[in-house]
Amino acid sequence: TYTYQDTSAPVFLSISVAGNLITVTFSEPVCRLAAWVDADWNINNISSGTVNIVESGDTIPICTAARDNAASTATIVMPTNVTPGAFLEVTLNETVLGAGTNTSIIDVSSNAAAAPQARQATATAPETVAPTVTSASGAVGALSVTVNFSEPVYCTLATAASWTLSDNNTATTDPTVTAITGCGAGQLTADGSIGLTTSFGLPADTTYNLSWLTGANQIQDVAGNDLATCNPCTTFVTGAADFTPPTMIDARLTNNAGPSSDFVEAGDAFSVTFSEKMNAAATTISIQDQDGTTATITCGTNATCSWNTATTTTVLTVTLTSALVPNLGTTPGMQIPFNITAFTGVTDTSSNPPNVLGSSDRLVDYE
Repeated sequence: TYTYQDTSAPVFLSISVAGNLITVTFSEPVCRLAAWVDADWNINNISSGTVNIVESGDTIPICTAARDNAASTATIVMPTNVTPGAFLEVTLNETVLGAGTNTSIIDVSSNAAAAPQARQATATAPETVAPTVTSASGAVGALSVTVNFSEPVYCTLATAASWTLSDNNTATTDPTVTAITGCGAGQLTADGSIGLTTSFGLPADTTYNLSWLTGANQIQDVAGNDLATCNPCTTFVTGAADFTPPTMIDARLTNNAGPSSDFVEAGDAFSVTFSEKMNAAATTISIQDQDGTTATITCGTNATCSWNTATTTTVLTVTLTSALVPNLGTTPGMQIPFNITAFTGVTDTSSNPPNVLGSSDRLVDYE
C-alpha cells in the first residue's frame, strides 16, 4: 500500500466583485499560518486608476492544528464600495521568502499558495436579498437559544429587546432575551448563527415562537442587507424532561499520601466520573470498605472537592484536608479498596440525584 504525499501548491483561480467585497476562489481549501497582512494582496481599480487599495482584511481562516477549517473561497473586504462596471485586478503576492509562493496561505498538506498570481473581474452591484432566520434551538434548562440564518450575518447596533420568545400560553411567563452572543462586529467576522441569552432556563416539552422586531442596521448580511422582519421567524421545541439519574462510570484512587496504605491521611484523594454533566455543587460522600468500616467526607470540611468545570463538569476529585475518622469495622482504618455508598447535595443539571447502587463503578481502588 502506498500513500502519496500532496505536493501541489494551491492556485488562486478567480475573483468576483460587488460593493466593497471581493470573493476569491482557490483550487483547493486553504487556511492561514498567521493573521492577515495587507501585503498578501494587491488591489487595483483599473477603471478609476486607483492602485494599491488597502483592504480591511480577508476571511481566510487561521489554520487549526488539523487544518480542518480550510476553505476554498474567502472574502476580501475593501474600505469603500466599487462602482458597478469598474474593472478590478487582484494579485496574490509572493512573500519575501516565498520563492514563487505565498507562505502565509497553505493547503491542508502545508503546501504554500502559488504566487504571484493576478485575476481580473468587472464589479457588479451588491446583492439585495435580506437574510432570514432558518431555524432555532434551545435545550431543556439552557439559558440560551441558538439562531441559524440563511447566510452569515454580523451585528452593529443590535439590541436583545428586538428578539422575543413566546409559548402562546397566557398561564406561563415567557423568557426575555437579555443578551446577544457570538454575533461578529463587522463583515470580516460574520457568522451563520448567533446565541440569545434568556432570563431563565427553558422548560421541558415547550414549543416557542421566536420573533425578530427588526431595526435598521442592527443585524445585517455582509452586503449590508438588514435581517428581514419575522413574527414568528421560526418555531422550536425544547424537548422532553430528563428523569434519568446519573451514574458513576469510573471511580479510582488518585493519591495515597501515607504513611499508611489506608484512606485516612490528609492528601489521600480519589476521583469519580459521572455519566453526564453535573451541577458542581458541594456534596457529602459516604464510603464503606470491605470489612464494614464507614466514614463520611464533607466537601469544605474535611476535604476539598473540585470539578472539571472547564470541560464537561463530569469528574469530581476529592482530596482529604484532615485525617479521616472512620466508624471502625472489623479492621481499624478505611481500607483500600472501598465503596462509595451515597451522595447528598449533588445532582445532574436536571436535578436528578445519582443512582449509586445502579452505577457500573463505585469501587475506589488502584486502577
